[in-house]
Amino acid sequence: MAQIRVEKLTKTFRLAERRAGLAGAFAGLVKRTYREVQALAQIDFQIESGELVGYIGPNGAGKSTTIKILSGILVPTAGHCEINGRVPWRDRLAHVRHIGVVFGQRTQLWWDLNRKLVELHLAANTIRWREINHGAALQIAASQRKGTTGREHP
Repeated sequence: MAQIRVEKLTKTFRLAERRAGLAGAFAGLVKRTYREVQALAQIDFQIESGELVGYIGPNGAGKSTTIKILSGILVPTAGHCEINGRVPWRDRLAHVRHIGVVFGQRTQLWWDLNRKLVELHLAANTIRWREINHGAALQIAASQRKGTTGREHP
């Protein structure tokens, strides 16, 4: 049974169009015109438990919109998805207890990425961050696996 199941997922945004100039701005207050932008067009996929996937595509392909729907932030226009038997936008509180999502530009995340990866590595190897000095985290983690640190840990 699939852990993530997406069927005919569609998301359409309704955007107000702005007219140029001051007269256009006033006209927009009286009567707005809208256009629809389709971010997702009936996408289907399944991800099995333990399966590792990459979700890639060009700018504007709907990657972030899909992830926002899967995390319960957005509600789709049409279609259905279930993650571990839950519909993310209906069971949002229960759903978000079991997931982690980070949004941002790559350049914004880069400075935190190395520390976050080291912290994750350390947590997995039960080393406390405060015991690590001057970026020696990976060396200590590797030697601790071998049992050769020479340090006593409380």
